[in-house]
Amino acid sequence: MQIARRLGLLLLLLASVELLILPSQSAGMPVTFNLSLTVNSAVCPEGTGPPCLSPPCPFPDCWNPRPAVGRTYGGFFTVDDDVLSKTGINSGTLTAFSIQIENIIWDAFVGHPPGVNNQFVGFRGPIPGCSTCGNFELFAPSPGFDVENGTIVALVGGVFGGADFPFVDFLSGSFGANDGTFGIEGTLAVSRVPQLPSFALFGLGLMLVGVSMRGSFKIPSLGPRSARD
Repeated sequence: MQIARRLGLLLLLLASVELLILPSQSAGMPVTFNLSLTVNSAVCPEGTGPPCLSPPCPFPDCWNPRPAVGRTYGGFFTVDDDVLSKTGINSGTLTAFSIQIENIIWDAFVGHPPGVNNQFVGFRGPIPGCSTCGNFELFAPSPGFDVENGTIVALVGGVFGGADFPFVDFLSGSFGANDGTFGIEGTLAVSRVPQLPSFALFGLGLMLVGVSMRGSFKIPSLGPRSARD
């Protein structure tokens, strides 16, 4: 019962913060999306021809091992939800962005685990306020988020490393990536991570607190009926 009470109080606290404090801020609410990159084909840089370099190049900005056709790699990003009100391709305010393909990671905000090379240098994407810019401008604030019906359905733009390599380009429902010696192409899927609404958190917290307190109250016994007659 003590665990249920503490969990309920924690949920009430979280829901109260989201309902009372966060709406008063000018920034949007953060929403998180997962990325799935499935490799459909492998390509070599122009003019090199298969089998590219064998074995894989030994430099830290190269894949080792190389990505395999048929494998799916993952990533995620968190962006303010005000971008969801803008239909079409727009930039957004990110608080997290990470993609990992084999030993290389492109992470815009945090460090990386041992054995993984964080090669992130910047984004390709639209530049806010630039009417002559495209959707693949270097050092954009974010990739382009393609919004339909209030949700992000695809990315346009990309991430890149030093001297542009290694990079991942986003082409709506597909992607292309290259470390300078080996390239891959495939499909890119974007899916929103479900979030429990604040009112649901509040209700769940109240229920847990109520259940935990139920055993704390006892109705006093009035004694046998014969003793009261």
